Amino acid sequence: MSSHAGLDPEGRADGVDQSRRQFLTRAMALGLAVPTLGGVLAACSSGDGGSGGGGFQKNKATGGATGTAKKFTGTLVISTVANPPKGAQQALTAAYKKVQPGVDIVWDTQDFSGSDAYTQFLTTQLAAKNPHADFVSGVYSKTYRGYVDLDQYQGTTNPYTHDQWSQDIDFQRGGSRNALGQLYQVATGLSHLNWIYNKDMFDKAGVQPPTTWDEFVTVCSKLKASGVTPIAANYQWIVPQWLTEIYFDQYHVDWVQTVRAHKGDWDFNPDLDGKFTYNPADGAIHSKYTYNPQRFWQGIQNKTLRFDTPEMAELAGNLAKIFPKYATSDFFVMTDPYPSLLKGQVAMITADATTLNTLATDFKSKSVKKFTPGTFENPAMQSSLVKSKPRAVEPKGGDYVSIIKKNTQQAAMAVDFAMFWLSKAGYQPYMDAEIKAGTTVGTMGVQGLTFPAAIQERNDSVKFVGNAEVTLNQIWTAGADPTSMADLHNLLKNALQGKVTPKGYATALQKYFQSNFDTMIGKLSLTKDDINNPSRRPSAS
Repeated sequence: MSSHAGLDPEGRADGVDQSRRQFLTRAMALGLAVPTLGGVLAACSSGDGGSGGGGFQKNKATGGATGTAKKFTGTLVISTVANPPKGAQQALTAAYKKVQPGVDIVWDTQDFSGSDAYTQFLTTQLAAKNPHADFVSGVYSKTYRGYVDLDQYQGTTNPYTHDQWSQDIDFQRGGSRNALGQLYQVATGLSHLNWIYNKDMFDKAGVQPPTTWDEFVTVCSKLKASGVTPIAANYQWIVPQWLTEIYFDQYHVDWVQTVRAHKGDWDFNPDLDGKFTYNPADGAIHSKYTYNPQRFWQGIQNKTLRFDTPEMAELAGNLAKIFPKYATSDFFVMTDPYPSLLKGQVAMITADATTLNTLATDFKSKSVKKFTPGTFENPAMQSSLVKSKPRAVEPKGGDYVSIIKKNTQQAAMAVDFAMFWLSKAGYQPYMDAEIKAGTTVGTMGVQGLTFPAAIQERNDSVKFVGNAEVTLNQIWTAGADPTSMADLHNLLKNALQGKVTPKGYATALQKYFQSNFDTMIGKLSLTKDDINNPSRRPSAS
């Protein structure tokens, strides 16, 4: 994935600054999209609960701009969360100018201090009667109803590759859908999150990477006994998003049977949903059905989907065995865990696989004490209540691209540019310039790209195991809006701190969804009639 901006609060030199700026943007992109989730990311995660967009085939095009039958004249403004290097902006703009000389591209991007800053920026943009931007990162305002639904264009022939656009970029894994099932965003990068650890600290404590949750608890105990703080994590997007998604999925993957689109539903895709077979051992299960929001909330309403269960109590109890007990003292307020690992203050963090490359860059600094890093996958919770092995969070990254719906001509011009940018025709020169500027680039959903050998080797080493960052696994901690998310985070915080028992937490969680049901579906622009009639497209869709 690619990362472009961010701020290093410590202002380190000797090359550390640049890689940290990249890492912090990666954290923003991967995790802090949650506050506007409305029921991320992206997860979110398709990335957001099933693709619903049909099959995906690899790009057969050889790449290169081939021209387009229609010429446009006008201006397009890019205001995404990522702030690409100037060289990348210029390379993409120049390449597009060759095929669309009448279109001016304006890069209204900046280095945001965090997700809150971008969310505020985007909220201001979208509140205007005529938004200035054409391209934004919509996951930071997921409930906005003015995005172009990219489903309309997946099957359109891309004039710059002569393939269907869905063959140029992976809409299934890189696409994000809102609560109404609309494909409002696509991302260019694909990531895999695992645990990054300090092998030297593990060796000193006499422990090996855990494979089960009980082993994880023992490893943390022995690390702490050796004088080491086991974990740096935060309570913003790491524990109440990434980890809760992974482990809710272990206990509740069978909910797929309820929330997937059934024959007769408005969003039923016969090519996808008509072939669905429930197999909890299938790592890619969440890419093989269409998530139907009405069926989820119908299940909550009629209590066929419940939270006051032994499964939920056991899940919460297991999390409390680790957090905050074995985390840094600033667990509930920490933002960026990476510096603690880099400085040798903790033994492990959970992060995307490209963090090993970030460490290698930072180890070049004379001020950094080197250690031997390693990785391990998410330890499995084990009991008779568990339904499947743990999937990972394999979120979207790189560039998050949503198109704001304006007039017909402007929208057509924006889609034309998106087809150029989000295919080999435009993304190859753009990415080449990023790499030249020192940006970390990982696995891409854009097809047919050519990478330098070292980057290709690293990308090939990443093993994708299946994505748990889907809507189904998010709502119990993300809610439907920032208010319900804050409430749900506080409920789980009470359980982690031992203020309520795991069973008491499960009961409180069920009560919250029952008491706030009408408010939450209202925040998602769903009505009771919508929920009771999944065959009918939601009125707000």
